[in-house]
Amino acid sequence: MSFEISKHQRECSAQLEALLQARIAALGPIPFAEYMQYALYHTPLGYYRNGSVKFGPGGDFVTSPEVSSLFSHSLARQCMPVLSDCAAPAIVEVGAGSGQLAADLLTYLQSKKALPDAYYILELSADLQQRQRHLLAERLPDYIQNVHWITELPRDGFEGVVLANEVLDAMPVNVFYWDNGFGERYVDYVDGQFVWCDGKLSSSGLQQALASLPIPHAERYVSEVNLQLPAWIKSLSRALTKGVMLLIDYGYARSQYYHPVRSAGTLMCHLQHQAWEDPFRYVGLQDITAHVDFTAVAEAAVDNGCAVLGYIEQGRFLINLGIDDLILSESTDIQYTQAQQVKQLVMPNQMGERFKVIALGKDFTQELQGFAQGDQLYQL
Repeated sequence: MSFEISKHQRECSAQLEALLQARIAALGPIPFAEYMQYALYHTPLGYYRNGSVKFGPGGDFVTSPEVSSLFSHSLARQCMPVLSDCAAPAIVEVGAGSGQLAADLLTYLQSKKALPDAYYILELSADLQQRQRHLLAERLPDYIQNVHWITELPRDGFEGVVLANEVLDAMPVNVFYWDNGFGERYVDYVDGQFVWCDGKLSSSGLQQALASLPIPHAERYVSEVNLQLPAWIKSLSRALTKGVMLLIDYGYARSQYYHPVRSAGTLMCHLQHQAWEDPFRYVGLQDITAHVDFTAVAEAAVDNGCAVLGYIEQGRFLINLGIDDLILSESTDIQYTQAQQVKQLVMPNQMGERFKVIALGKDFTQELQGFAQGDQLYQL
């Protein structure tokens, strides 16, 4: 595989690699979660901080909102009954990416006279904030004053909806192995390159997390665990006083996540629409992801006073919300294009089965249309 890497990108990557090399030289091999944190979120050199284009055809990967505006329109349909049940409805989107989801979702809500009182975007990247602001000001000039960029959740709480599309997969994970006992995979720097090395578990928290996982113990097994997830869910639960969280990502229920067929783990990297499993190439220039353990999401939600309202494949979720009807509402000349885009979103061999939607409720008891048929809550 060959890539077009600019001089500036190479310089950023070299600086980040030097920082990591110095840290390893000072401390010894570091847990993969620490390496992933640096690679993705170091300011200003990490993947999500260095200003390069991430989303869409000119970036490294395409998310559902970039595939078709009908994804966001369908999601808006699910938001509407939740917002209407709140006295001062708001939407908080965590990690808004290009801003496409927010722009299309708010455009649909505007057409239905169902806009929330406020739309908050929790975004730590200054570059992405700027891109989102430009797009939303252009698309919704009369509503832009109601859009607020924040770096922490509202302290006074809010009612409404939390949206997080492809956020959990980019959270740093610890990589562990089983080989007649648990150990952890670390990152070392040897002969000018980053390499894996094995060691003892780096924390009691990791040891506790592994104790309850259904790990196949027959032979060496490698996988990941997200130790940051419980605290993340806890913070959202504290901020949301009433409403629903809709988290969309690729992943599995725990029994499928830690299945023998996935004995090498789920780490995946993306650069310029190419994918591979080596996280040590193009440091700071490639995305690094791990699949989501949705059972862990559900457990953290229940532990923090939320109800798990549904868990479903993305394709079925969108169909339940009438994405087919939305195609028919478009003009004839674009219906064919929209139909092809929707196939990518809903077909099992594309994004429809790989991506899941989980709904977590706080003081909200209404049934959700998106989970009306095909709910797989029993798998969790």
